[in-house]
Amino acid sequence: MKLSKHIRRARILGGMMALAVARRIGRLGIASLLVRDIPREAQVVYLDAGLHKDARQLRLVSGWFAPRCRFRAVGFEAHPDYARLAEISLAGLADVTVENIAVVGPGQPATMSLNLDGTTGLGDSLIRKRTGASIEVPAKRLTHYLAEAGIDPKRDIILLRMNIEGAELFVLEDILEAGLTEAIDGYYGTWNDPEKIGGETARQFDAILEKTGIRNFRFNDPDCNYESRKALVRYDMVTSILAGGRKKRAVDVRT
Repeated sequence: MKLSKHIRRARILGGMMALAVARRIGRLGIASLLVRDIPREAQVVYLDAGLHKDARQLRLVSGWFAPRCRFRAVGFEAHPDYARLAEISLAGLADVTVENIAVVGPGQPATMSLNLDGTTGLGDSLIRKRTGASIEVPAKRLTHYLAEAGIDPKRDIILLRMNIEGAELFVLEDILEAGLTEAIDGYYGTWNDPEKIGGETARQFDAILEKTGIRNFRFNDPDCNYESRKALVRYDMVTSILAGGRKKRAVDVRT
């Protein structure tokens, strides 16, 4: 392996570690640095937009927290075939729902064109076109789905991961319009697609991040290949759960 790959991986790990520690201290205080778990009373909802075929991240998060608190997970996958495969992958997990829905923003219709990448499907996008192929898929605003499903971001502790090829912009527009940006207790995923798409998509995405102060913690397939990165993702999610519980008074958090 080239040295440059080692250096890049070390930089990613170092950046994740520094961010995880800074977020823990900033949200809970320095005395909380060694807290490793969450109260069983915590009511946690994990939302995962962009399951693809095996829903790898959702399975991990369910394993971390489902045995330790009141846990519920909802995964969204726009492609119907991949949604079925994800549902098979998650079979047997309690309180997990898979929805064949593209999560969208304000003013967008109930069906959307999903542009296919022509290969693995990892690049399927509501925005970017890599081939001339597309399919029509059901679409819904995330905030509307939550209301219909009885999930209350002002009461429940919400963790949101997104890997949806630039459509992260749509979801943030939805959350912002609904006044719920601060009600999401932890944002996750590697949100580099809006910048890759560029133009108005990148400009609007950056403007929302600047306005709201939202900062995501990376969590995508490459991070699942390293125990050290997975441990840091879990650590940061514990931070988000503890901070969310304190803020919403859903649980008695003592550090």
